[in-house]
Amino acid sequence: GKSTRAFGDRMASAPTLALGLSNRSRVLAWTGGLPIEVAGQIIGGVGVSGAAGPEDEECAETALRELLGEAA
Repeated sequence: GKSTRAFGDRMASAPTLALGLSNRSRVLAWTGGLPIEVAGQIIGGVGVSGAAGPEDEECAETALRELLGEAA
C-alpha cells in the first residue's frame, strides 16, 4: 500500500534495514512504483522506469489518474 519511494526511504533509514534490502535479489526500491487503490482496497500496482525517479513517479501518477478517471 505504499510507493516504492516510501519503501526505499524506510529501508534506507537504518543500516540493518538497508543491509537486508541489499541481500534480496528480487526486491528493488527505486522511485516510480505506486499502488492502485479502488474503494479503499489495494488491487494492484503500477511501475514506471526509464527516466529520473521523480519523473518516473510523475508518469505513474498520471497513468493512475487516467486509469481511475480522476481529474488532473
